[in-house]
Amino acid sequence: MLSELSPVSCNAVMQRADSHRILDELYRRNLFITVVDESTPVLRFHDLFRDFLQGELERRSPQLVRTLHAQAAQGEPVSPRAVVHWLRAERWDEAAAAIA
Repeated sequence: MLSELSPVSCNAVMQRADSHRILDELYRRNLFITVVDESTPVLRFHDLFRDFLQGELERRSPQLVRTLHAQAAQGEPVSPRAVVHWLRAERWDEAAAAIA
């Protein structure tokens, strides 16, 4: 769901409080991850791996995709990214509000 993986955004999508620990583990294992910002940390999956994961989720659980996009929009501090998540969640009123 997320183009960039930060502890705050991952906590919002996954509704958990330990994303920082999980991101640290992904980084330590170098699992198809690129570091965007080491201080936070902000990570990004390699494009092909991210596309594979998103495709699998969409194939297996299309309704969950919309739910996760809505949760991502709620935790997204960057308004244009939030709008994209609201649209992918098919939450038109929230998308319009974020645009306004």
